[in-house]
Amino acid sequence: MENVNNDSEFFTSGELNAPEYVADFLRSVRPGEEAKKLHNLRQSLTARSNNAADQIKDIVFDHYKQFIDTSKEISKLEKEIYQLSTLLTDQRHLLEGLMEMTGLEKRSSCSASLTTSSGLSSQQTHQLQILMNRMDDIAPILNSAGEQERILLQGQLQLLDSETFKPKHTVYAVLLSNNLLIGHPNPDSGTGQQKHPFHLAANYSLDSLALINVKRTPSNFDESSENIVQLLVFPEYLYLRCENARVKRDWLESVEETKRKQHEERALVRQATIRARRRSILNTIATRASTSDNIRNKKSHNLHEKIDEEDEIEEGKQSELGRRRRMSIEDSVWLNDLINELQDVISHRHMEEAVEMLMEWKSCSYSDAALNARFAAIEKQVVQILTDDLKRFSSVYGGSKVLAQPLQQLIALGRSTYAIELYLKKRSAVLRTAARELIISEEPLSYVRQVSGLFINDIVEVCTELSIYPKQLCLIIAWSSRELGILLSLIRKNVIEVAPTMAVLTNTWRILVGKCSHLSYIGLDLSFEINRLAAPSLRTALQANFDNILESIKLRNSEERWTPFSLDSDQNLIRFLEEMSDIGFQMEWAICRESPSPDYKYRYALNVSQNVCMFARIALQLSRDLALLNSSPHLQQISNAFICEIWNLELSHLTSTMHPSIVHHCSSRFIISQVLPLCEQVLQCGDDSEGVLYEILHKKFSHLVHFQRRPSNLYPQDEETDDHNVLERSGI
Repeated sequence: MENVNNDSEFFTSGELNAPEYVADFLRSVRPGEEAKKLHNLRQSLTARSNNAADQIKDIVFDHYKQFIDTSKEISKLEKEIYQLSTLLTDQRHLLEGLMEMTGLEKRSSCSASLTTSSGLSSQQTHQLQILMNRMDDIAPILNSAGEQERILLQGQLQLLDSETFKPKHTVYAVLLSNNLLIGHPNPDSGTGQQKHPFHLAANYSLDSLALINVKRTPSNFDESSENIVQLLVFPEYLYLRCENARVKRDWLESVEETKRKQHEERALVRQATIRARRRSILNTIATRASTSDNIRNKKSHNLHEKIDEEDEIEEGKQSELGRRRRMSIEDSVWLNDLINELQDVISHRHMEEAVEMLMEWKSCSYSDAALNARFAAIEKQVVQILTDDLKRFSSVYGGSKVLAQPLQQLIALGRSTYAIELYLKKRSAVLRTAARELIISEEPLSYVRQVSGLFINDIVEVCTELSIYPKQLCLIIAWSSRELGILLSLIRKNVIEVAPTMAVLTNTWRILVGKCSHLSYIGLDLSFEINRLAAPSLRTALQANFDNILESIKLRNSEERWTPFSLDSDQNLIRFLEEMSDIGFQMEWAICRESPSPDYKYRYALNVSQNVCMFARIALQLSRDLALLNSSPHLQQISNAFICEIWNLELSHLTSTMHPSIVHHCSSRFIISQVLPLCEQVLQCGDDSEGVLYEILHKKFSHLVHFQRRPSNLYPQDEETDDHNVLERSGI
């Protein structure tokens, strides 16, 4: 058998059978050396495998390096190709320009109005030359064009059949400042007999057309029929397909922008006409006033020429009547033109300009009843359109930016109360819809935060938006109060009346007061509404919860035996002491003293009863909850009543069940020296002054005052003896 190191071809061939190879290898091995030989064979194969893996890594690395180098070369070639393409394009443009310049003089008559008088840029000149080379019958339109006429966009589009949406032929479209030209192909353009490939087929004014994006294709469209636009020219319509999405976007945006600029220019002209008309009226009034002054001055200086003065006054009256007749005729013509223009503006839904024209009509006190009736009907139409805009939900969701114009326009027309009231009704509807979508989860406080934030933030937003209308302040305040009532009814129905815990009730009040404080920042204080609507139901729920707490305390007090609180193990004792320390109670001094007796059962216990420990927790938590009600005088009164009742019960229990044991002594000391001061501090919100609890202790339970001393050592048996003697001397 040949050496293993020379079997490379054998191992890489597909005929290798590993079990047979190992069996053949073992036949040539002496008995007893099988393990050693197999180990050597394994090492040899492992070395061969590692060598092959290294060779593969080197080959892969070389290939990857070659790939990177090739990519760099390709990138360099692409840059060079791009540069060459740019150079070729520039050269082609130069050649086209030179070729077109040769025939420019022959067509100078048709382009004079667009080149000489307006001083076109080189780009516009290039666009004009392209248009003249590609379309026949264009010279009359260019000759009649104004000085500001520009070629904004031009290119070839595919005309589609309106029934089957199949391509018919190519058209050439040209967008000018005021027109859209459509050219159809010449019948002999392909034979060389026609110099221009297209001829002018249609000339549309931008005022009478609309270019619409076709978003959804019918079922008879094929996959290639994309990027289609629809040209609407009443009563006709055309389907045109662009070359790609970019060209389609350019056409849509260019037509829209051109129509907008045209409209703005006309609006400026109209405003200039209105201002000129207003100046004419003011000049007429000034002239009339100066004439009257001259007549009065003449009368005062020429007292002796009364007959001449009367003649002059009569002539002045006649001339004034003539002027009034001329002004009346001029006003009538102007107002008739204004009506026609107003109807055109309304048809294009330019409400801002329509309102300005109506205000011009109102400023001109014209006495023609028929003309005034027409203006009044148009005013009602404008008000109805603005009302429909406000009624849309989209206007409400759009916020103040969308609502600013309809509101201001209705207010300018004298409908401020109507507009704001309509807007507030829509906001109320949206608020109720949003409130119904809120999910009432197992955490009621989360629902309270969400619904209160929803209503309060919306009230603040509305009041901020409408603060510029001080005359409608009463309407805004009434709406805010009504929405706050809806909020409180939702919280009362979904939280307060479902019998939650004391902590949920008090934190609900805290969240409400905190959210409503945001209203005071904008000068809207509605805290009286909270006290009026939420406090009664909250008081009822608090009373029900407190009755349950009071009954549980009475039940535990009736079962009191004044035995140490056993915790069964050292770990439980340490854990309990840490829990009590976290809430502010130090109880290491009350640990029972260890006894060597094996029958001693209070090895891990406290010299404080279990019921007293439970009361400490309940009293502290109740104090923290009721402290949240201090912002309301009505609820603070009932919280103080709850605190007084529960402490009267506990202190009476300590007095009535006086027991001569260390457990009773330590429990009393724990209640008086730690629980009561901490609860008092929580109720007073950190104030160290004595409050209602100290008042109860000193007035009704003065014999327990000596327990206020904190224990000074770990095992207070000696202090307990002294205190017990004090109790005996007091006769209790």
